[in-house]
Amino acid sequence: MSAVNTFDNLINSLNSDFFDHFNSKDIDIFSNCQPTPLENPRLIHVNKRFCIELGLKHNIFETERAKDLMSGNLAGLSLKPISVVYSGHQFGTWAGQLGDGRAITLGELATKDQTRQIESLWDIQLKGAGLTPYSRFA
Repeated sequence: MSAVNTFDNLINSLNSDFFDHFNSKDIDIFSNCQPTPLENPRLIHVNKRFCIELGLKHNIFETERAKDLMSGNLAGLSLKPISVVYSGHQFGTWAGQLGDGRAITLGELATKDQTRQIESLWDIQLKGAGLTPYSRFA
């Protein structure tokens, strides 16, 4: 299978029921959020061992489309990125509503460990990909 076909399969996997899971809740727990694309991105390194753990071939990240995805250029892709709201304590004080100020979730990748026969879900996120509704200065 070519790297482009493998990349298309990755995108389809990220598009799977992930957003329906969030939308099925009666409370607002996320905001739609588009990353800010980088100009002239370049691939520096691919963690081949982690690709194996995710069931991906490392060469899919060598395609222009994958480079665009990982640098926030989602043009032509059907992904619906989100940032997630949460709340909790910060420095010993209840902080109220917080959220992903620097993380934009692209989707969820389902993987299967063939050795142990278990499935895992991995959130695929871009860090530092632009402001979200929960950014400190948004």
